[in-house]
Amino acid sequence: METLTPPDLIGLVRNHLTQNNVASRQILARSLQNLLGRGNLQWYSDPGLAVLDMGTDRC
Repeated sequence: METLTPPDLIGLVRNHLTQNNVASRQILARSLQNLLGRGNLQWYSDPGLAVLDMGTDRC
């Protein structure tokens, strides 16, 4: 299990969505980043929200 900080998670999701350089994915990534940025106090007040299991592939 790997612990990610909010900026790391936002960057990870944004990079994943924009990897093919498709305009609609870039817009979605920006919107997601803005949405997650609004709740930074919630991220920092609950450390459990920043934990992401990167060890398994569930696709």
